Amino acid sequence: MSKPTTTANSNDLVRMYQSMDTDGVITSKYKYLPGSPKNYRFDGRTGDFNIGGVKPVGKKIVIQPIAFKFMQDSLFARKDDNTGILKLEQWCEVYFVDESKAVCYIMFNNSSARSLLKLVESLFYEDIVENGTMRSMELTDTVLTISSEKKENTKGKYSVATFEFEIATPQSIEEYRQLCQDMQVFSRDTITETAEIGLCSLSYPVACLPVSKVQKSLSAKSYEPEFEADING
Repeated sequence: MSKPTTTANSNDLVRMYQSMDTDGVITSKYKYLPGSPKNYRFDGRTGDFNIGGVKPVGKKIVIQPIAFKFMQDSLFARKDDNTGILKLEQWCEVYFVDESKAVCYIMFNNSSARSLLKLVESLFYEDIVENGTMRSMELTDTVLTISSEKKENTKGKYSVATFEFEIATPQSIEEYRQLCQDMQVFSRDTITETAEIGLCSLSYPVACLPVSKVQKSLSAKSYEPEFEADING
């Protein structure tokens, strides 16, 4: 599928994520099919990252988040091994642009999701200067290095994701902000009426949340944790 294009006139403003050719045609630099971003995955059994569950990419990835959403839901027909009942789990989805210039997302659950939430909350108390104004830092202001760490409990061995960050460049922060302003960056696979929405980035499209859950899409300033303890540790 080709990238979206428009033809510029004297009143058009080329956004930072766009380019214009000699004929005045404006094209997005990034590939994105609305509602179907490229899917990266973290395998908690092996500690490996992959694309679409098929192509391995190693035990570490580096991304710049452009949007995110925390939620509690029963997703992907995951069932409790003992009861056979669908598991209500903590989830986080993080959106980013990969080296192929595709808009992507990756999901984390339970312990990994809680770890990322703690980072998001701690970032809120750090300051960043933007256009001469001080504001709280957000996850979308960072470049994340995501690695895997081995763990063990009574159920066996597993891996969790760990997160380290550095501050992204002002130019990339603004470019991805414009991208999310103009395009609804989301995954239709996680849009459900049963989700309890936690913290969302300001760049996540409220229009893509269930109507009954919109009030739970909060900025960090008013966020109150709703997640219950993870029965899987």
